[in-house]
Amino acid sequence: MLPGSRFTGTCWASTSGNPKVDKQLISQLATLEFTDAAQNLVLVGGTGTGKTHLATAIGVSGIQQHGKRVRFYSTVDLANTLEQEKAAGKQGKLALSLMQMDLVILDLCVVRSYVEQQPGTAARAGSGTQVHST
Repeated sequence: MLPGSRFTGTCWASTSGNPKVDKQLISQLATLEFTDAAQNLVLVGGTGTGKTHLATAIGVSGIQQHGKRVRFYSTVDLANTLEQEKAAGKQGKLALSLMQMDLVILDLCVVRSYVEQQPGTAARAGSGTQVHST
């Protein structure tokens, strides 16, 4: 685990097997320069297209190669932590610590899996990961 990040292992991204991936864009994102301008990055794609893997690789690169402060949360873990903080009368503590980060990665995969398992909810077919920088 990388200290303070909540990453649980080593991760790297390989774009060699997918000709649709913009390798130059991925390399640029791995520098985390977009965080200097306080820009957001949204990875969009179907289940199993590599969004979490790519986000983790970008975060690990930021820590190991660029000295950035990065924190990773699943949205469920973040919501639970915020609820626990509120119950303990310490609301705002986590928000203040996250404001000190260069990058906070929020992963929706657990939420999506839950929603897709609900009756009457159609699962989305994977068409590849799209990268949007705002």
